[in-house]
Amino acid sequence: MIRPLFLFTGFLISTFPKLSLGCAVCYGDPNAPMTAGLNQAIFFLLDVIGIILSLILSAGIYFYKRAKTYNTPGIKR
Repeated sequence: MIRPLFLFTGFLISTFPKLSLGCAVCYGDPNAPMTAGLNQAIFFLLDVIGIILSLILSAGIYFYKRAKTYNTPGIKR
């Protein structure tokens, strides 16, 4: 089933090459307002992902340090 799907997709792309063109960011006018908006949206989403990953990393470091001090002998709790 997958092989005919690949053949059909290859046939469509070779028959209609406009189907495989890039989006406005890759293919469009770099000075267009739509391209600037798409670039800003991409960077915003990357920032959100970076913030979430840094929060996860900092929580992991916090728990590592907390477990390290908890297991250290000679410290009264």
